[in-house]
This record gives sequence, structure tokens and C-alpha cells, in this order.
Amino acid sequence: MSLIYLSLSAKALGLVGFGVLTLIYTSIMTMRNLLGFRSWQMIMSFGAQALNRMDGPHMKRLVNFALIIESSAGLLGAALVCIFAEPVLNLFSIPLEYTQMVQLFSVYLFLWIISDVGLGVLRLYDRHDLISWQLTVEPTIRLIGSAWFFYYTGDIWDFLWVWLVAGLLSKTTLIALSSVTLRRELAKLEAPDAPKAKRLKLRDIYREPEQGVWRYAWGTYAQAALATNFAPMFIATQLGPAGAGIWRVAQRFIAAVAHPVGKLLVPVIYTDMSWLNAAGNSKGRTKMIVRTGAIAGGVTLCLVGVLALAGEWLIVQVVGADFLDAYNVMMVLALTPIISAFTFGVGPMLMTAGRVWSITAIRIFVMSVFFASIIPLVQLWGVVGAAVATVISSILSTGLLLYIGRDLIKDGYNPKAKKKAQKKANQ
Repeated sequence: MSLIYLSLSAKALGLVGFGVLTLIYTSIMTMRNLLGFRSWQMIMSFGAQALNRMDGPHMKRLVNFALIIESSAGLLGAALVCIFAEPVLNLFSIPLEYTQMVQLFSVYLFLWIISDVGLGVLRLYDRHDLISWQLTVEPTIRLIGSAWFFYYTGDIWDFLWVWLVAGLLSKTTLIALSSVTLRRELAKLEAPDAPKAKRLKLRDIYREPEQGVWRYAWGTYAQAALATNFAPMFIATQLGPAGAGIWRVAQRFIAAVAHPVGKLLVPVIYTDMSWLNAAGNSKGRTKMIVRTGAIAGGVTLCLVGVLALAGEWLIVQVVGADFLDAYNVMMVLALTPIISAFTFGVGPMLMTAGRVWSITAIRIFVMSVFFASIIPLVQLWGVVGAAVATVISSILSTGLLLYIGRDLIKDGYNPKAKKKAQKKANQ
């Protein structure tokens, strides 16, 4: 569905118009990445431990804490979007007539940020069935809206409204599904004679429910901010909206290849890794990383091969000949999902094992390399240069993650050595 609405919107708006749509949406996405705490990871890590103890009240406190910090971040983000909408449009050479529309997207930004709490709840309780249905809401609405305005000659305003309504309904659905699930699951843990929970005082709303939660939350926040896709922004400052449109098309095709791993397998493995780490099952953890990586990597290689053979034809058929420059960008970017597929379980393993700040240090280093290299590479090779900078970042990140996680992986291969080390540490 994503490829179809991409095709319709690109053909309806043209290279520059599609670039404007891309930049406005990407700006909101960037704000979400820079401000959201990604509390779903915190809920899964600490929530798995709470549920392992059958501690319903603590689980409730954890969710409330996540909701408070994400709501604060969401309100800040909405305010910043309203204040700085005009300067951002100026920076990317976008007409100022779209200022009010960008400000309307602040509501979507708020819902997007707080919906991470609901995502964590559904993933913790292994309700990936509900998540899978919710994930169809946004592309379905975009597809219907894009088809309508493609055949009835809609302009950028029409497509922006479609993107906004689709986002609002998608995140509202996620929040509603998670609320119902959490209420039902917590009811199973409530004892008939349990004392009523104390009312939370205003001065305590930011107090962590247990030691280490704030540290973990800041770690996931830093990682999300450092993992933000800044490439379209840099491209737009050098090449304008047209360059951002080329990048978006190439990225969308690569996203279709990476989708089975990034959107399906990674969320699921977070759930399993949370429980495997909580139970101390190192052998099962390592086996999962190796087997799932081999399967995902093999499938991704096949998909990239198809893209290499038919990519130019697909671009012409899907978005038109104006976007043919996206082929070279796409083939360079294809290295990223291949690398990620073979090692996709390593990041979730480290996150659920509590090595948040080790990953954050890696992100800081990798992002520094990215920032230092992307502008010169874009000036040298155009949009392809941004793809090269992205691949370099992916190689560095994957290599360093494997390095800091080598002991956790080895534990699964040699459980006796782990027991001896634990015995020695206890002594």
C-alpha cells in the first residue's frame, strides 16, 4: 500500500511538489525523534520484570510515569512546531503559505509521541496481532486519499490533509487498543482485598517508579535522537525540495525491502528478548540471534537482487521517469538493510539487557561521523553522497554493536563458562 500511495502522490504532485510533501512530513518525524523518549522500550524492559513478579500496581505506576514524560515531550514538541514552522519552511525553500498546515501537524506530533506508551504495552503483552491491524490504518487512508486526489487532480494541500488525517486516526487507534489491553491484563493481577493505590501528588509525577528508570529513559531518548534520519534535511539545504523527493523515492523502495525485518521481526524479537533476559536464558537468546539473522539476511539478499534487476523499470512504472535518478541512490542504500538483516537481533538484545548507554555512546560517535561526511559527499555526488554517508554509518554502528555485545553472544555458546564466571564473581 505504501508503494501505491507513493506512486500516486509522486505522479500527482511532480518532483518538486512531492519534495515539499516529503519535507513537511519529515520535519514532523524529526521532531518526534528528537523529543520522544521511546518509552515503549522502557515499558518492555521494566514491565517484563514487574509481570514476572506478578506486580500489577508497579506495572501501573510504570505506565503512568511513561505517559507523563511522553506527554510533556509531546506538548513541548507541539509548541516548537507552532513557533518555528515559518523559519523551517524558509530553510527548505518552501512557500510560507503552508505555515498553518505545518502548525496543524503539531497535534499529530503530540499523539505520535504519547502513542509510544501504547506501543510498549501491546508489545509487552505480545499483542502483535493488534499492532499489525493498527499498522494498516495509516497506509489505508493514505492510499484511498491519494487515489481520490490523483484522479481528481488534487494539489499539495489535499495530500497534506490526507497525511494528517491518516496519522491522527492511526495513533488514536493505537492508544485505544493499548488502553483496553492494559485494563484487561491488569485486572487479572488485582487481588480482591488489595488496598487502593495512593493518589499521585503533583510533586511526584516525575519521580521514577523504581531505581534506574530515569537513566534508562534518558538513554532511549538519546538513542532515538541520534538515530534520527537527518539526510532529507541536509539534502534539501543543498539541493532543494527536488533532491528530497529523489531521496524519498529511493528510501521508500528500500523500506519495502527492509519492511519484513524492521517492521515485523524487530518488534517481535524485543518481546522475546525481554522475557529471555528476565529469565536469564542466554542460550536461547544467542540461538535466536543467529537463526533469525540467517533467515532474515537470506531473504533480504534475494529482495535486493530483484530490486537491482528491475529497479529502473519499477521506478518508471511507479513514480515516473522524472525520478530515475533515485535508482543509483537506491542501490547504494540497499547495503543498509542487508547489513541490518543479518544482525537485527543484536540491538534488541543489548537494549533489553540494560546496555542503553553503551549503545548511546555508539550512536553519538556514528552520528558525528555522519554529520561530518554528509555535506561534502552531497556536494561531491549529489543525493548518492547522502546514501554513501548512510551506509558508512550503518557499517560503523553494526560493527560496534557486535563488539560491545560479544560477551552476551558468547554466553549462549558456552553456558558452562558463564556459570564459572558467575561463581567466581560471587566468591
